[in-house]
Amino acid sequence: MSVFDAMANFYGADPAEDEIHLWPDHHAPDTSNHLKDVAAYFNSKKLGRSFNQRRDLNPAELRSYLTYFMLLECEFTEGSAGQVISEAHVRLMGTDVSAVYGDGTGQKLSDFHGVAALERFKRVTEYCIQERTITVARSAAFNRGRPNWDVTALYVPFSDAEDKNVTQILVFTDVLRCEPGAVN
Repeated sequence: MSVFDAMANFYGADPAEDEIHLWPDHHAPDTSNHLKDVAAYFNSKKLGRSFNQRRDLNPAELRSYLTYFMLLECEFTEGSAGQVISEAHVRLMGTDVSAVYGDGTGQKLSDFHGVAALERFKRVTEYCIQERTITVARSAAFNRGRPNWDVTALYVPFSDAEDKNVTQILVFTDVLRCEPGAVN
């Protein structure tokens, strides 16, 4: 199975079987060096702000990771508890992600990857906003019954210029392949 097949399963998982574990990036257990590098990069760019901003992303500085990024723009509606995420729009996709899913640019996440993916996105994004942190997400549903894959996602919230409202989320998908029978 390719890395892309594992990523496709990540986005198509059934929410009924999806127990997501979330951590602030600096407390996440057993993350790869790639994920740690991406998280450290964005943490170094915050400069005292609660959230990163889109201007913090310099593609030349993250060249080797760009193929595994998706940039999503959040759409909010007003709810009884304030702003509630109602949808996300795909703004940019890494070339490896696009090779699997086709061109999702400009599409709604729910149309492009399904309602289950939107619900997971909302849950992780709400955690990012509430905890004001870059977040690591892990779930058995991400690898869809393939015990030799370990899929972890890093969510980096981008805020507006006032550092008050999250407007976009950058998702870095990290797929590790373990040999069958190997201890992770």
